[in-house]
Amino acid sequence: MTVKEKGIMEDATGFLESFSDAPGLNAPGCDDYWRRASEALAAAGNKWRMHPLAEKVLIGIFEYLEIKQKAVSR
Repeated sequence: MTVKEKGIMEDATGFLESFSDAPGLNAPGCDDYWRRASEALAAAGNKWRMHPLAEKVLIGIFEYLEIKQKAVSR
C-alpha cells in the first residue's frame, strides 16, 4: 500500500465515521446531513485530485449511507 493509498483509506474511514448515522427520510436535519456529506465528499475528492481509489471508495461509502438511510426509514 502506498502512502497515498493509506491516506485515502484513512480519509474514507473518517468520512464514514463522521456520517455513519444517516437520519431517516424527511427527518429533522436530513437536508443538512446530506448537504454536509456532499461537501465532505467533494472536499475529500478534491484533496486526492479524484484519484481512482478515492473516487471509488468515497462514492461507495456515500451510496452505502443512502442504503442505511433507507433502512432507518422503514
